[in-house]
Amino acid sequence: EHFEAFFRKTVSQRIKPIAIDSHTAMCEALLGRMPVIAWAPPMACARVVTHGGDAPLRLIRHGCNTCRAAVVHRRDRIIEGDVLNQLSAVWIGQDSTAGYLLPRAWLWSQGVPPERMLRKELFVQSYPAALQAVLTGRADITTVPAYGHRGKRTPALDDLRRSEREQLQILLTTDSAPNDGIAFSAEVSPAIQSEVVSAFLEAASSVEGRTLLREVFGAEQLEYCEDGFASMGAVLLASQGLSNSKVEHQAQIETPWSHWSEELKFATILFADIVDFTACTSTLQPDVVHELTNEIFAPLTRAVERRGGTVLKYIGDCIMAVFGVPRAHEDDPHRAAEAALEMSERLHQLDERFEKRYGSRIRLRTGLHTGLVMVGAVGGG
Repeated sequence: EHFEAFFRKTVSQRIKPIAIDSHTAMCEALLGRMPVIAWAPPMACARVVTHGGDAPLRLIRHGCNTCRAAVVHRRDRIIEGDVLNQLSAVWIGQDSTAGYLLPRAWLWSQGVPPERMLRKELFVQSYPAALQAVLTGRADITTVPAYGHRGKRTPALDDLRRSEREQLQILLTTDSAPNDGIAFSAEVSPAIQSEVVSAFLEAASSVEGRTLLREVFGAEQLEYCEDGFASMGAVLLASQGLSNSKVEHQAQIETPWSHWSEELKFATILFADIVDFTACTSTLQPDVVHELTNEIFAPLTRAVERRGGTVLKYIGDCIMAVFGVPRAHEDDPHRAAEAALEMSERLHQLDERFEKRYGSRIRLRTGLHTGLVMVGAVGGG
């Protein structure tokens, strides 16, 4: 009710809230053909982005935009020595960050394959259910989200009755990963997405909005997540005992055009640059310019990729993309124009924050050209 009432006032199109009972069902909805907006776990957000959607926001909980996993067991169950290869674990789901991916990544980082340590793995729908499984002896260990310095805040444990909480203790905490985010399927229009993003960002400034954030999301506010949850790729690999370096060693890294044959193609080229970016950033430190450039280009890149375009290169403060190569669509010029409009909208959203931080505005110039172009590598490829 809080959710529907809040968005009835802030968004021009009706948003109908529905409950989804599993991470798998949520991913299927977000990757389907319907316009879907979801509060989603980080892994689901990352998948949506790779399938042409967007995940521009993440939650702030207990003052943190990341969380760890705290491994929990009963105090009367000693977890050491010969017992380590006889444990049973209860998880939330294979897409759950704190409830599956982070603890498995930690085990691999210690040189311990999870299958060697765990004799049985159970799955439940929630952290309270997982804790009850440990309390009743159905499982030896589980994990809960942990926030703050070294993961000292564990709300799932705090919500237990005191007698239950005293039966449990934390064995260890893992590395961190992003908090949950707000994901938009590829079918959500940029205009509606912009309205929803603005409503969420402004929610913390009103009593009604703060109530929504607290009671629905368990959060204090939301913030931009400009990397599109890209770091979840490393978490997923680590949970499988892999690393980026191993994967790169096994696969040949290609530029987008390295496999294109040299031929004439009908395509649309998009070229965009940030007006006076060099002058605006000339007084900033290099690391700040680097961070700012990434913050700006991440949503611009997603605007291209979610419409089937390919980013060819970044040139200083410019981005060059192509629509129609290697995969052609009948409406490639229209897709490119939509991407250009979304780029302008995205930069407009960043403009106010940029002015507050650095005292100057940022604007985007965009050019489009449609026609026959020569496709292929130049020079050494």
